[in-house]
Amino acid sequence: MSWQLIVNAGSLGAIMEQAHIIRQGCEGDRAVLYAIFVAAVESAVAYTPAQRKAWAGDGKDEARVAWDIAQKQKQFWVAEISGAVVGFIDWKIDENNHGFIDMLYVHPDFHRQNIATKLIEAVLAAGQAQHILYFYVDASLMAKAVFMAQGFQIVAEQKVERHEQVLVNYHMELFLRAA
Repeated sequence: MSWQLIVNAGSLGAIMEQAHIIRQGCEGDRAVLYAIFVAAVESAVAYTPAQRKAWAGDGKDEARVAWDIAQKQKQFWVAEISGAVVGFIDWKIDENNHGFIDMLYVHPDFHRQNIATKLIEAVLAAGQAQHILYFYVDASLMAKAVFMAQGFQIVAEQKVERHEQVLVNYHMELFLRAA
């Protein structure tokens, strides 16, 4: 699948091919993000069922509300196919003026279609436009390879405890050149 960058006046534009679009997310997209997150985590076969349950939460309303509040503090991009949001990435600029990529999820029905790569590229381009030259992420076992393909380097393997389960992820970083 070939993608191209479309730049609109006054915006970073969208990366798209026919009905395949990577665009900056808007408030109306937020409702579907939690469902994509849960579906992606539940399909993460590199982790045990107990680890996946601990990661995705119990699905109760308070978990969803806490998740929504956290999301409102970040910028996000979505992947859209034929008008449906199928993946997202979120990030924020931290107190040191570094880019922190917090979440990258693609619905399992759309894995292996280069969507995660295009989402990362969109965030890196947005960050560079804001003069962010250092990005970091705590990548899951599945996301590690996608970030490495974009030039991220592993700084450390981490063991994170969540709801009495230990999950392995990788603290990774990327230094970009000034444009």
